[in-house]
Amino acid sequence: MSSNTICIGVTGSTGVLGRALFKNWSHANQNVEFVSFKGDIKNQSDVNDWLCNIPKINGLLHFAAMVPTSDVDKDPLKAFHVNTLGTLNILEACRLNFTKETCPWIFIASTSHVYASTSQKQFVTETSPLSPVSTYGVTKAQGDQWAEVYRSKYNLPICTGRIFSYSDPNQAASFFIPSLIAKIKDAPADARLEIRGLDGTRDFITVQQIIETIQLLFLQKAIGIFNIGTGTAVSLFDIAQSVREKLGRSDVTIISTGTDTHHLGANIQKLNDIGLHPTFNINTLLDSFFIDNQTSSISSTNKTVIN
Repeated sequence: MSSNTICIGVTGSTGVLGRALFKNWSHANQNVEFVSFKGDIKNQSDVNDWLCNIPKINGLLHFAAMVPTSDVDKDPLKAFHVNTLGTLNILEACRLNFTKETCPWIFIASTSHVYASTSQKQFVTETSPLSPVSTYGVTKAQGDQWAEVYRSKYNLPICTGRIFSYSDPNQAASFFIPSLIAKIKDAPADARLEIRGLDGTRDFITVQQIIETIQLLFLQKAIGIFNIGTGTAVSLFDIAQSVREKLGRSDVTIISTGTDTHHLGANIQKLNDIGLHPTFNINTLLDSFFIDNQTSSISSTNKTVIN
């Protein structure tokens, strides 16, 4: 590694965001090297050994997490060890192995699930109460709280990004858009599909926009908590209709059951203040699912989950 190489450590490099990182990070005349974590995030010694064997690390991106809510609900103890204890292992390893001068900038990938969605349209700020309703949200909120302890008490340069809804063909089929595509694609001719929750709204952002945001936060060495979204309340019913159109299923009628109607959007003033103004485009969000017949790999056996 040359002296002018920027070295960034990455946990969870095989996940959706990790793979998007390598594809979408713009090097901009910089020699950037990513060093992936290969051990067990639940094991403190694995994390210590990894960090200690990186000669000079400038940034640390912590993406590793147990995400699908169904998986978390099946094994909440494992989810705690991965999402909460895993984050704590990263923070503690940095506290023990670096000085204030040598500690890399640390990015903790969090989620909008730490907030509570409501029956009224709302745009939560970074100071909104943590009120998770899912087990996954609880484990991530606990990780956020530990990050704030290490930032305020131990002066670690920590940036927590609370990422709002996103979708990608590599996500599990239980996520909202992959499941919606499968449900509409495999519907019988002239079907009437009743889907819960479509009267609600979410703030959707693409994985490319997420990586662009993280890169800017890294370049500015931003500290603190940032909502990562577009600041747009997107109708889930409109997304369902767009999916139907892209699949050419005009014969299918989509009906919202009117139940589980919740809203959750991001106030992104803090992103705006550092010069970032992400916008929402429904075609950009969906197009990746309809390139090279990628929809053929999506199973229709999973229940629609709004994330």
